[in-house]
Amino acid sequence: GPDLSEVGQRVSPAYLLEFLANPLEAHGGTKMPDLMNSMDEKKREDAASALTAFLRSLGDEGSLSQWEEMGDPKRGKVLFGEVGCLACHAPPSSGAIRKSEAGLGTLDHVVRKYERPSLAAFLHEPLRVRKSGRMPDFHLTSSEANDLAEYLVQGRPPKTEVSKIAAEKIETGRKLFGQLNCVACHALKGMPASKPALPMKNLRKDRGCLSAKPLHVPNYGLSGFQRKAIGKALEKGFSPPTTERRIKQTLIAFNCIACHKRDDYGGPSAK
Repeated sequence: GPDLSEVGQRVSPAYLLEFLANPLEAHGGTKMPDLMNSMDEKKREDAASALTAFLRSLGDEGSLSQWEEMGDPKRGKVLFGEVGCLACHAPPSSGAIRKSEAGLGTLDHVVRKYERPSLAAFLHEPLRVRKSGRMPDFHLTSSEANDLAEYLVQGRPPKTEVSKIAAEKIETGRKLFGQLNCVACHALKGMPASKPALPMKNLRKDRGCLSAKPLHVPNYGLSGFQRKAIGKALEKGFSPPTTERRIKQTLIAFNCIACHKRDDYGGPSAK
């Protein structure tokens, strides 16, 4: 998962709260499961608030000072097409129509999630934040990152002042972060991850995370098709994939085939 050591400076506090309370609604298609789906509404709100307080306490407040210069949204719009962002993301102005036609990921959440400086920093070095992420480093210059970020966050509401966080609330959030085993995906110094409850070989379809209505377990928002596919894989067992299959899986996982063709699949769309 993403490096959270500076998330308090990178991501909007309001978005953090919204996302932690209900990640599957805040960002459609996210890999982040709902870890609090068995809590009642009040406990969920309190837990999300405490976790937000803890995450806001992380990072250096001056870490984004180099990104204070404004960008040019017109140049950013051109870059969005030239760099190849269109291979994976629908432009901010095209809404749901292009998403449904081309199967591209929406960027609707970006305006709520980032201030321009923090988005520019991410676009400049995406793999620093997400070392195993799917977002490639396009080696943008600082100026290009600023321009692209300015284009993507147009229409963002004015920044509001946030209140000082009580130390007690931060500590509550830190404990929750460990109890919910967030460190299984997000490494933080001094917080080791607990061992998985069950080894992979003991997992069963239609149970736990794979049940139609997960309770007291992480809810990944899996569709019926996804649960069925995982169930079949569990039944079949796991064997090392062939070299050819591993190549195909990697090309698809990183969406290389959006721009490149191999054998009889992939390649840019004719549209």
